[in-house]
Amino acid sequence: MKIFALLLILVFQIAPPAFNGEGVALSCTFKPSERTLYVGGEGEGNYSKIQDAIDDASNGDRVFVYSGIYNESIILDKSIDLIGECKERTIIIAQGKDGINITVGEAIVYNFTIKDVISPYLGIMLYKTIKDIISHCDIYNSKDGIGLFFSHGNEILECSISTDGGGIMLWQSAFNKIKNCNVINTTNSMSLFGYLTYGNLITNNNFLNNRWDPVFVNSLHNWWFHNYWDNWNMSIPKAIFGVNFIWNVQIPWIQFDWMPRLFPYGGEE
Repeated sequence: MKIFALLLILVFQIAPPAFNGEGVALSCTFKPSERTLYVGGEGEGNYSKIQDAIDDASNGDRVFVYSGIYNESIILDKSIDLIGECKERTIIIAQGKDGINITVGEAIVYNFTIKDVISPYLGIMLYKTIKDIISHCDIYNSKDGIGLFFSHGNEILECSISTDGGGIMLWQSAFNKIKNCNVINTTNSMSLFGYLTYGNLITNNNFLNNRWDPVFVNSLHNWWFHNYWDNWNMSIPKAIFGVNFIWNVQIPWIQFDWMPRLFPYGGEE
């Protein structure tokens, strides 16, 4: 059995999986919007709550949120651009649920801080989505950060996560891109679960002062590349440990960051 497991590791892990990014948005480029609805600020007719603007929006619209503190939990169920004015000052304080719960594809969430999310909820949750982009969002003072469930071809870009529990979790989610993020001071920095969690690209992120490295269960063929790990200072591949079940037998498994960074990512590629 040990020889069999070693052969499987060689087959699946030594040759890194090809990631072609098919179906994944390439950048956070805003699409031309049908119309823009405004939240906060002093304009006539502006909304006072983000959710009210989303409810009145249609697919293809943009909701622009002025700086302020918004005490609400958001359900994003339309393919719109949800844009904050200034990340540090456009703050969503969750009200007993997920900070932002996304249930639609081809939406953009950009430039928010989300805080005070309690267990079992998440700062941002994506459920059965495709081609969403979450960019320049910070999540802190919360139990868990970002979770993708049955969601494919999404991008998490330039986000910072500092939570008491998990940082980023993927459950049965494939071909997502996690790039240029900071995962700091979490208990479990990143988790990947399920046979359908494969082909994900995790690149150019900083993993700092987390209790545990990323873990995976029954998740194969993910592509880890050029991340910074504060517990690794060598230019050889860094092992990422997990387990897979084959015929109900638990087998220790290894994935690799094939070219770990020697210094934290700071805006350069």
